[in-house]
Amino acid sequence: MVAEEYSVAYSEVLEILRHVPKEEYEKISKDKLDFYEKNKKQGYNFKYDVNKTLDEQGVSKIAKVIIATLYRDFWAPNEERISIIQMQDNIRSKLKDEMQIDFNPETMFKKSNIEEKSEEMLNVPALKEKSRLSKIWDKLKQILHIK
Repeated sequence: MVAEEYSVAYSEVLEILRHVPKEEYEKISKDKLDFYEKNKKQGYNFKYDVNKTLDEQGVSKIAKVIIATLYRDFWAPNEERISIIQMQDNIRSKLKDEMQIDFNPETMFKKSNIEEKSEEMLNVPALKEKSRLSKIWDKLKQILHIK
């Protein structure tokens, strides 16, 4: 069973595909169409108006992505398909690079330049180590509260 937002999107896609020319519709693999049909939301009633944009009709983002994927995989000319795939690969690569997290313990806990600059800007003095007398006093307070 698929998530509800996907089943709604499959219903929307199937309704939109009813308005696609027959020769374009037949280019879509039967497996894909069967999958959408099997997993569509039963009872969901979406009516597609060819005179309005997908946005004007409130078509879900998932359905828009599916339509774009169908275009790329079945309707786009070969040169355009290659161009789209390269563009998607570039976007994935950039996102992957941006999402890289450094799990090196030596660098993970170092102060960043931003933290250092913010401390300077706030003029926050570095924490001083407690004096011996302060440590003794703290220990004494702790003992007195226990007794």
